[in-house]
Amino acid sequence: TATPETPQTAAPRELTALVGSGRDTEAIIAFLPSMLTVRAGDTITWRLDSDEIHTVSFLSGLPVPGFAVPIPGGGPTDLMLNPDVAFPTRAPGAAVEVYSGTGVVNSGVMSDEPPAPDAPANNAFSLVFDTPGTYVLWARADDGGLYHDGYITVNVTQ
Repeated sequence: TATPETPQTAAPRELTALVGSGRDTEAIIAFLPSMLTVRAGDTITWRLDSDEIHTVSFLSGLPVPGFAVPIPGGGPTDLMLNPDVAFPTRAPGAAVEVYSGTGVVNSGVMSDEPPAPDAPANNAFSLVFDTPGTYVLWARADDGGLYHDGYITVNVTQ
């Protein structure tokens, strides 16, 4: 009698994508590549390749947060950068986040410039995908304009 072979499980991969591209007067506001297909367990790291600020966010169908919000106690025209956009969902030094298609994960504002003295630049964002599905990658660009330019497809490997 024959016995079925146990399928080989592919090892998780580390993949890199670019967030924007260009310097000085030339800028490409896009994700490169714009569509990725990964396997469950793979990690994607988005690296900033531009001198403009960007964000990488997965919102699970939740409303897109505004780029600017009123300053508490300020006047009607006093605005600040929305903390839900500005700051990453992953605490400094914490493990890479895992995205299962629910909840919100966000890179915070990505820039080659450190956000504060003695702080590292926030110019890379990594995420592990563990659940099959197609996920919309939302982004903000330097002018606060919203665009969604990428879909991530997670396939189950056998």
